[in-house]
Amino acid sequence: MRIEASPEFFHHVISTPTNWVEMNPACIGVEHTRQGRVLTGRPAETGDLVTQYVLVGSSDTVTTSHWEVTASHPGREFAISDRAAGAHVAWNLTENGGATEAVRESSAGSDVDQYALDAARGLAERRWRELGSVIARDRGTGALSDYYTETNEQVVGDGETRGAHTAMRVHVHPEAAPPLHVHTREDEAWIVLSGAVRFWFGGRTIDTCETIDVEAGAYAFGPRFVPHTFRTLADSSEVIITNTPGKVEGYFLSIGAGDSRDDAAHQDLFNRYGLVVFTDQLPPQ
Repeated sequence: MRIEASPEFFHHVISTPTNWVEMNPACIGVEHTRQGRVLTGRPAETGDLVTQYVLVGSSDTVTTSHWEVTASHPGREFAISDRAAGAHVAWNLTENGGATEAVRESSAGSDVDQYALDAARGLAERRWRELGSVIARDRGTGALSDYYTETNEQVVGDGETRGAHTAMRVHVHPEAAPPLHVHTREDEAWIVLSGAVRFWFGGRTIDTCETIDVEAGAYAFGPRFVPHTFRTLADSSEVIITNTPGKVEGYFLSIGAGDSRDDAAHQDLFNRYGLVVFTDQLPPQ
C-alpha cells in the first residue's frame, strides 16, 4: 500500500503506542515501558514492552495483550510479538517516489492487516499534511514590522511552524537595547551575523549577571526562566533572534513604531505573553 508520507515519518506513527488507540477503535489504552520506565508519546524501540487494553466486541470486557518490540528500525521495519498468545505483527517499509510502500504481515490474517493498513495510512497522511512545508527564505524577503525604533524582518513565522518556532532578523542599535527580562514560556537564541554583541545572563540585576561578549558568527542560547538582555557593541549589529515555541511573536508584532523604547507602557503585553521585565535594569551604554 502506498502512503503519502516519508518512511521515517510513517515508522514514527506506527511505532508510537499512543497512536494505536487512534488506529484501532477497540483499543482503549496502552502502557509503554522501557526498562521499567513508563513512556508517553514516544516511538518504541527494540526491547520495549507495550501492554494493550482492548474491548471485546460490544461488551464491557477488556482484554490485555503484552507485546515485545522485536525490531524497530526507522524508515525500514517495525515488529512486535506477543509470545504468550503466539501473535506477531511486522511492518516493512520502503521509499517509493517520495512516499512509503508499506506491507503489514501478522498472525491475525489479511482482513485485519488491510484494516490496520488503512487506519495507519489515514492517521499518517493527516499528520503529514499538518507538518507544513520546508521554509527557506533569503535576507530581505520576509515580512517587515516596526518594533519601537527598529524594523524587524520575519525569517519564519509562528503560523508557518504550527507554533513550534519563530525567528526574526533585526539590526540592533545601542539605544534600542531591551531591559533585563525573563521569558517564562519559551527559550530564546541569537545568531550574530555582523557586528559584536554583549549579553547579560542569570541575575535579577545587571550587576549580578554574567557578561559574555561575542562577535559575528556566534550563537547564544538563553533558556526560559533565565534573566537576560543584550546590547550591540558596534554602531549596529545584525542578529537573528529565535523563540521556541513561537507564540511570543505576537508580542513583538503588537508593539509598533515609537520614537524610543517605552517598555513600562506595555505591562499588559508582558502579562499576556508570560514576560517578566525589570524595566529599571537597562544595559549600560
